[in-house]
Amino acid sequence: MFSLKFLRAVFSVLSTVIFITTVAVAQVPAPTPRTSPVRPDATKPPGQEQNPALPPGSQPQTSNPKAPPGTQQTSPVAPPATTSTPTTNPAAPTSTPAPTTVDQEPRDPVIPQFQAQPMPPLPDMSRLGVTGATIPLSLNDAIKRALENNNDIEIARDDVRIAETQLRALEGIFDPIFSITPQIDKRVIPVQNIFAGGGTTGSLSNTTLTLSPTVTKQFGRGGGNYQLTFSNSRTTTTATNSTLNPFYSSNLSLGVVQPLWRNRSIDNNRRQIRIQRKRIQQSDADFRLRTIDTITRVQQAYWELVFALRDQQNQLENLNLTRENLRNVDAQIAAGAKAPLERAEVQTELASRETALLTAVQNVSVAENNLKQLIFKERSSADWSAQITPSDSPSFNEAPVNLADAMKDAQENRPELRRLRLEAEVNSIDLLGGLQWPASAS
Repeated sequence: MFSLKFLRAVFSVLSTVIFITTVAVAQVPAPTPRTSPVRPDATKPPGQEQNPALPPGSQPQTSNPKAPPGTQQTSPVAPPATTSTPTTNPAAPTSTPAPTTVDQEPRDPVIPQFQAQPMPPLPDMSRLGVTGATIPLSLNDAIKRALENNNDIEIARDDVRIAETQLRALEGIFDPIFSITPQIDKRVIPVQNIFAGGGTTGSLSNTTLTLSPTVTKQFGRGGGNYQLTFSNSRTTTTATNSTLNPFYSSNLSLGVVQPLWRNRSIDNNRRQIRIQRKRIQQSDADFRLRTIDTITRVQQAYWELVFALRDQQNQLENLNLTRENLRNVDAQIAAGAKAPLERAEVQTELASRETALLTAVQNVSVAENNLKQLIFKERSSADWSAQITPSDSPSFNEAPVNLADAMKDAQENRPELRRLRLEAEVNSIDLLGGLQWPASAS
């Protein structure tokens, strides 16, 4: 009895194992045979080739190229086949059908037709107040015109002339002074005595003519002076008893004044003359300083104009290069090699180049006006409306400079330092004059 139950249990286990193995083998999909790829037909457009390896009815249908996008019809697909499940065991899992894919032909891109736009015109480079006349100008000519026509230089020249005139006026104290004072003295005297020489008229007339020339001169050294006087008179009378008629009287005198201590080395006149000579040298130093400053400003304005003109030429070439780039981009967009968005990028660069060109034109006007203010005397001149064309090019000198020699030359030749030294000399003259003569003498 025990062995029969044991055999039944073993048989039941074996039956269960065989059933599970059969179900697992039924669920494994059979491998599909590989087929060699078929080359598409080159004589047909893309999407219209037929694959001969597929059975009829399962080949994908090509889309109609004339139909609008989104209206293409897909090929019919057969319903998925279902797999049978064993009925012996309802609890066994069932196989699910694999999802099927629908083959769609890729649509051709819809490219809009590109409309070529006309090239924008070049910006207006004309300048206000500048005519077509041109003045070729070198750096030396510009400096020469500035020194001849610059108002600041003319003012400096007038300052030097005024100082020289004041010095000549002060030195006139040492010029000899010639003076003469003619004088006529006529007197009619009544007489009562017949022996007085009045005659029958009863009066006596005496006429005296006096001429006294005088020469006076101050000494340039020593502070003295001399005076030479010649007194001469002629007297006529109507007296009958006069034995000498007319009567001449002459007198020559010479007077010399020489200080022994005070005002011997310097006096007020010589002090003013010495100071005025220093003032002339200071005026000359100011004139040199003004001249150097004017030449420096002319050179700077000249080279700034050269730079502005070259910058304008560079900006114009950059603009032309950007315009050529815009033409190339338009051609590539028309051929379909580039997107239309790249034209907007080139247009932005073109606008930036035009702005830079207009700014360069404005800088040329500013630099040219600065140079004209230095070399032209009046703004009403006809040259103000002309365009200046520099004829010189900048040159570079790579020779080394000795700092010690440069400092020495600067200290000896700079007008500012010379003016300060002259001012110190003027102060020393004032101190010397204050020791020699009292302040009330001035």
